[in-house]
Amino acid sequence: MLLLNLYLVASLLFFSGNFVCGKRKELISSNPDFTVDWEITDETSRNATVTFNLTVKTTGFVGFGISKNGGMGGADIVIGGVLPNGTVYFSDRHAPSNGFPPEDISHDWILHSATENMTHTHLHISRLLDTCDQDDVAITKDTFRFIWSVGSDDNIAYHGVNNRGSFAVNILGLPYPDIDLSTFSTFDAVTNLTMPSKDTTYWCTVHKAPVFSGKQHAVAFGPVLFGPVSEKHSHHISLYSCTPPNGEDPEEFFNKYIVQGGIDCLNPNPGEISAYRYCTKLIYTWTIGGRIMHMPDGVGFPIGEETHMYYLMESHFDNPEQLVDVSFQSGVRIYYTPELRSIEAGVMRTGQMYDYNLVVPPSSKDYVVVGHCSSNCTAQWIPTEGVNIFNIMLHSHSYGTKMKLRQFRDGAEEPWVLNDDNYDNDYQDNRNIPLVKFLPGDQMAIECHYDNSMLSPPTGVLGGFGTRREMCEAVYYYYPKVGLENCRSSILKENIRNFFGISVRELNDALTNPIITAPEHLAGLSFLDYVDSIVWNDVTRGELERLMRFSLHTEQCGGDGFQKRSTYSTRETYYVTYPDIEEEYVPPNSECPSKF
Repeated sequence: MLLLNLYLVASLLFFSGNFVCGKRKELISSNPDFTVDWEITDETSRNATVTFNLTVKTTGFVGFGISKNGGMGGADIVIGGVLPNGTVYFSDRHAPSNGFPPEDISHDWILHSATENMTHTHLHISRLLDTCDQDDVAITKDTFRFIWSVGSDDNIAYHGVNNRGSFAVNILGLPYPDIDLSTFSTFDAVTNLTMPSKDTTYWCTVHKAPVFSGKQHAVAFGPVLFGPVSEKHSHHISLYSCTPPNGEDPEEFFNKYIVQGGIDCLNPNPGEISAYRYCTKLIYTWTIGGRIMHMPDGVGFPIGEETHMYYLMESHFDNPEQLVDVSFQSGVRIYYTPELRSIEAGVMRTGQMYDYNLVVPPSSKDYVVVGHCSSNCTAQWIPTEGVNIFNIMLHSHSYGTKMKLRQFRDGAEEPWVLNDDNYDNDYQDNRNIPLVKFLPGDQMAIECHYDNSMLSPPTGVLGGFGTRREMCEAVYYYYPKVGLENCRSSILKENIRNFFGISVRELNDALTNPIITAPEHLAGLSFLDYVDSIVWNDVTRGELERLMRFSLHTEQCGGDGFQKRSTYSTRETYYVTYPDIEEEYVPPNSECPSKF
């Protein structure tokens, strides 16, 4: 018990809310080489500062900026370098739009040093996280993009299309642990695929793990992507552990799924069989843009409880151009050790369930959908002392713009667990966060903001599995492990059908686009076609949004592979909406003194 407490204290210090960000380093371009390392100091004060070291393979100018969307428009930019005679130049700029960035009136970036050798330029620069300058970007916990450019000489001019780029990053994110993963054993689940020539494919394969001598602890998970084609088309990969029916030998039972090879998870061919129902315990999800996910020191994720372990890998492949005969390999890697750690981690999901109840009308901006994990559910599953959330992945699809995970306790709202006002579908990292205590009776709500106003012709979006459908979900790792794995909700289907005045037949892609059966003049029309035919305005759009957000949801709450525990299981109906609270959390505002 003493050792356990020491590990808990160490982890709390490492992930505490007062944590001062350690050094981070990223290679944001390999052609040319452009390395950025940075450190945050005085993070909790008005003088919170970020210091960057830029090391770039060029003897010309270096351009570096912080952007909310990856473009120049609205970006905060610096340009610097060293002339052939050794003179240093540096300027603080901003970009109202694409084009040559003008200098700021207020110069808030500080150049500490600039050096150049035969091949590289190095800039050491810093600025406040919030400079209170309207021409600068306030650095928050949202997703940002480092934008960069290089010149072949010191003439500051247009850099050309091949000498620029952007790189998504959480600037204030906790640093990745400095751990030598080569010291651990690894297990790869990899699929060889000739991708079907359709927009979205969910591909299921079953994999046999090494024969373990007993329980192992996973210390990290990561993607295994073989080249740019695999990186381009792999949207997300989820790994689930498998359990055969009672009395069945695991090897004999799962061998038929391995011999069968991969199948389309959602639309198998005649005669193909799916292992979905036997492989329900989520182990790990990698999503586009994600990196290797590390467990904290002293914490391990249990695997190998059975000698013969099998895993189902669900791979979501994105092929919007519907290319033909594209082949590649992709998968995930588990880093593990037989040296068991003192604390075991678990994983759970909160969100809106994937079905047609998630409706984003055509031409919507900042349209909000919510998924709940109720206090009833957590009271049943979370122990009295609570659990500690240390890592979160926020997940939506192409039209997601903002995501917020809210926590409610005892009639008030806690500080947001995680909030990202610059959500990037192409950068869905498993983020280490300062520890968040999750107690029995707490309620979680994941709020997702969508924008489909760019679609032409105007088209609605429904919930579902495809990249052009939508999801709203948070996957979080926590310790110590308990049985709860799944805590999600969905608006009552009858409320959606009553709003639209229809009845439907939930067949033929029923989760995402059912067929209308009544009224008679709409019979045979798909639900999405009817949604698109409606003349929407701010009033009707707002009515549907309020219905989806604030009316009753049904909840799916369970664990241990979603099997029944006590009297509370996914087979029974529970209802949830926002709690009736007296106080909402309001984030602290930056107090910016007048500068002019």
